[in-house]
Amino acid sequence: MASERPAEISLRSISVDPKDWIEIQHLWSVYARYSDTPDIERYREIFTPDATWKLRSSGTVSAEWVGWYPPQTFIGLEPMLAGLGQHAKNVKFGSANAEFPTMHVMSSPLISVDGDTAHGSWYLSTFRLMVAGDESPAKSGGKYEVDFVRIDGQWWIKDVYLDLYWTAGPGSLR
Repeated sequence: MASERPAEISLRSISVDPKDWIEIQHLWSVYARYSDTPDIERYREIFTPDATWKLRSSGTVSAEWVGWYPPQTFIGLEPMLAGLGQHAKNVKFGSANAEFPTMHVMSSPLISVDGDTAHGSWYLSTFRLMVAGDESPAKSGGKYEVDFVRIDGQWWIKDVYLDLYWTAGPGSLR
């Protein structure tokens, strides 16, 4: 399991096999797409059974939005699926006609690989489709720190840490 606050990746010297970098970046993009639809059950295809997922709200997340993004930890795939599945229901994920009610934009990837383990860091910008009467945040920003493990030649997501730095509702930064 990853430490509470993973060490920062060196910005100066990094040597990663391009194949590993592409596979890990692709895996993380799949996570973003599954989060957008939201097809939480498909996380089974990309997470290890003992995965950890931890949200640490921080920065300027105002008190009125903490209910949408409460700090929480899920240890193990089944608790994670249950918790994130409930979160998907709580934020009302857009309209019935929306193919992508949210958009998780992952940017500025930094990936390091050490044998069959890897660590990645991505900035997150999330945008939500708004519908009449929707009071949930329309935008949020933060940073993911993610640990990966290669099992039988395939990369899997092992531990996810999300620091949520800010949220914005319709028309204003919170």
